[in-house]
Amino acid sequence: MLKAPRQRPPWLRVDRIFGEMGIPRESVAGRRRFEQILEARRLEDQAEAFEQIRNVWVFGDEEFRQEMLGQAVGRLGKNHFGPERTETEIMKAERIIEEELESLGWAESDLVERRKGDPLKVKLAARLRRESTVTIAWIAKRL
Repeated sequence: MLKAPRQRPPWLRVDRIFGEMGIPRESVAGRRRFEQILEARRLEDQAEAFEQIRNVWVFGDEEFRQEMLGQAVGRLGKNHFGPERTETEIMKAERIIEEELESLGWAESDLVERRKGDPLKVKLAARLRRESTVTIAWIAKRL
C-alpha cells in the first residue's frame, strides 16, 4: 500500500519564503542559500545601526565623553590609538593651562594680549612640552 507524502504543518512550510528569495526548492543547498541571504541582510542592518559607534571611541553625550577623557588621562596603554590618545593629551594640556593661568592670576584674554616671547608664556609652553605630548604647533596656536 502506497502512503501519501507526509505534509508538513503550515507553520513549517518554507516553500513560499524560499520562492520569494529566488530559491527553487527546499534542500540542503536551498537552506544554505537562505542562511547566506539572512546573514547578509543582518550584517547590512547592523552596519547602519553601529556606524556612529565605529566613528567615535566613546558612545554617549558630551558630559559623559569628557568624564571618560578625564579618567583616561595618564592611563592610556599601548592598545589605545588615535583619537582617544590625542583628546586626552589635549585635555591634560588644557588642565595645565588652566592651572598656570590661575596661579598667574591671568584670564584667557591675557594669553592673546601678551606677546609671543613673554617669559611667563615661554615658561608655560615649556611645562606643556615637559608634561604632555601636544605638538609645538598646538602650543603655539593655543598660547
